Amino acid sequence: LTQALRRLAVRPDDGGAAVAINVHGEPRQLAAKVEEELYRIAKEALTNSIRHARASVIGIDLTFESAAVRLVVRDDGVGFDPHPTDPPVTFGITGMLERAARVGGTVSVASTPGGGTVVTALIPVDEEAG
Repeated sequence: LTQALRRLAVRPDDGGAAVAINVHGEPRQLAAKVEEELYRIAKEALTNSIRHARASVIGIDLTFESAAVRLVVRDDGVGFDPHPTDPPVTFGITGMLERAARVGGTVSVASTPGGGTVVTALIPVDEEAG
């Protein structure tokens, strides 16, 4: 997962956002399904930041905790109102929520107009999984 995220973060020098990956805790092998869903969540959050946020910096933090893995994708972009009165039909956030739920986890999205966006996925893991 760590290597896949590092490959995902390699961006062409096109003047777009710089992407930084930080890994915290002791990396360990996770169940294949957990790794796949975390990777897809990271990819969707990164894609949203690049396409919509006009961010200059995007950070991806992967933290291996004792009983969970936490993925945080943060950008310094334009942000958005996470509770609009007339919500658009979107599949990105819905897809991330569904992916996390498939492996017993959650996704939260925090954003404010002009204040960037933070997507956090928390997936419980069995230390025996792998």
